[in-house]
Amino acid sequence: MADQALIASRLRQNDYAGALKAIEGFERKQPNTALAANLRGRIQLTQKDLPGARQSFERALAIDPLYQPAVVSLVAMDLAEKKPEQARKRFDAILRADPGNLHALLAIAGLRADAGASKEEVIGLLANAVRLNPTQVAPRLLLIDAQMRSKDLKAALSVAQDGVATLPDSPDMHDALGRVQLASGDFNQAIASFKKTADLQPRSVAAHLRLAELYAKTKNTDAARQSLKRALAITPDLVTAQRDLIMLELGAGHADEALALAHQVQKAPGHEAAGLMLVGDVEAAQKRWDAAAAAYRSGLKQSNASEFAIKLHVEMQSSRQEAGAERFAASWLKDHPKDAVFLSHLGNTALSQGKFAAAESHYLAVVGLQPDNPVALNNLAWVTQRLNKPGALAYAEKATALQPNQPAFMDTLAMILGNKGELNKALEIEKKAIALQPDQPGIRLNLAKLYIKAGQGALAKTELKQLARLGTKFAGQAEVGELLKSL
Repeated sequence: MADQALIASRLRQNDYAGALKAIEGFERKQPNTALAANLRGRIQLTQKDLPGARQSFERALAIDPLYQPAVVSLVAMDLAEKKPEQARKRFDAILRADPGNLHALLAIAGLRADAGASKEEVIGLLANAVRLNPTQVAPRLLLIDAQMRSKDLKAALSVAQDGVATLPDSPDMHDALGRVQLASGDFNQAIASFKKTADLQPRSVAAHLRLAELYAKTKNTDAARQSLKRALAITPDLVTAQRDLIMLELGAGHADEALALAHQVQKAPGHEAAGLMLVGDVEAAQKRWDAAAAAYRSGLKQSNASEFAIKLHVEMQSSRQEAGAERFAASWLKDHPKDAVFLSHLGNTALSQGKFAAAESHYLAVVGLQPDNPVALNNLAWVTQRLNKPGALAYAEKATALQPNQPAFMDTLAMILGNKGELNKALEIEKKAIALQPDQPGIRLNLAKLYIKAGQGALAKTELKQLARLGTKFAGQAEVGELLKSL
C-alpha cells in the first residue's frame, strides 16, 4: 500500500520519472502483479510512448490474462489505430478463459455494431450475454434498447417482463418495462411500471417526471400535478418541472395559478430569465400580447438569448404586428448577424407562410454559417426544389449523408429524385423511410405519388386506401380522395 501511495503521489505531482522509479520498487517486491505493468503503461501513454505503453499493457496481460484495465487500454489503442478485429480478439481471449465475462460479451456486441453488423447479430450477442449473466441488469437493458430500435416491441416486452420477474427489486428493469409499454401504446401498464420505479426510488426526480408526463397524456391532471409536486419537493428549483406544472395548470384552465407559478420562478435567484420566459408564455397563451411582449423584452435584457428574440418575433406576428416583426428581425440580425438559430426560425416561418424565396434566403444564410447543419440543408433542398432552382439534389444528398436514416430527410431526397425521373431510386428511398416511420401519413402520401409516376397504380391505391382509413386523423384527405379518383 505504501508503494501505491507513493506512486499516486508522484502522479499527482506530474513527476513521471519519480512515479516510474516507484513502480520499479513496487515490482521488485511484487514481481507477479499486473498492476505495476499497467501503471507503467498509463504513464507511457501520457508521455506519448505508444510502443512502450503497448508493451507494458501486454506484460500486464501476460501476468493476468483477465486483467481488465490493461485490456481496455489496449482495445482503445487498437481502435485508435483502426484495428477493430484486433480489439475483438482481445475480448475473445478473455471469453476463452471466462466464457461468461460480461464486460467482454458487451464489448464484442458494441464492436460488431460499430463495424456495421446486422441488427440480428448484435441482438443475438446481447441475448447471449443475458443468458450467461441472468442476474445482471446491464445486458438486459442493452438488449431491450436494441430491440426497440429494431421496432420489435413484442420481443422487447418479453425481455423486459422476464427481467422484472428475475430482478423484481431493480428500478431500472421496471423503468425499461414501462418504456416498452409506453412505446406499445399501453399507457395504463406503463403507469404501473413507472409507479413501481418511483416506489423503489422515491428520490428519483426522473421517475416522477416520467409519471407526470404519462398522467398528462391520459388526462389525469390531478395525478400529473401530484407527480410534478413530488419532483419539486426533491429539487425545488427544477425549471423543467416548474414549466411542466405551469403548462399543466394552463391546460386545465387555471391561468391565474399558472401565472403565479411563473412569477414564483422569476423571483428565484438565478432563474429570472427562465421565469420571464414562462411569464411570457402564459401571457401569450391567454393572448395578452402586450404583457407577453413585455416579459420577452425584459428577458432579452436579462440574457440576450435567441429564444427570447424568437418568442418576441412570434408574439408580434401573432398580434398582427407584421411591420414591427420585420423591423425587429432586421434589427436583431444587424446586431447578431451570426445567429443561426434565429435565421432558422425566420426560414421556418417564411416556409410556413409560403414565402419560398424568403425561406431560401434565410436557409442559405444558415448553411453559410453552419455548412453541416442537416436540418437547414434538408429545408433548403425542399424550398430550392419548390422554386425550380438547381442544387436541390446536392443539398438533400448532403443532409441524408450527415444524418442517415432520418425519414423526413429521406422523403425530401426521394421526392427530388422522383421529380428528376429517377423513380426506381426514389421509390427505394421512400419505402425505406416508410419502414423507419410507418405511422407518418405525409411520407406515405408521397410514396403513393411516386407509385403513380412510376405507373404502379395498384400499389399507389393500396397506400391511398390505408391513408383514407385514417379519416380526420390525416388532414390531407382531400388530396387522397382526388388521387384515388384518378386511378
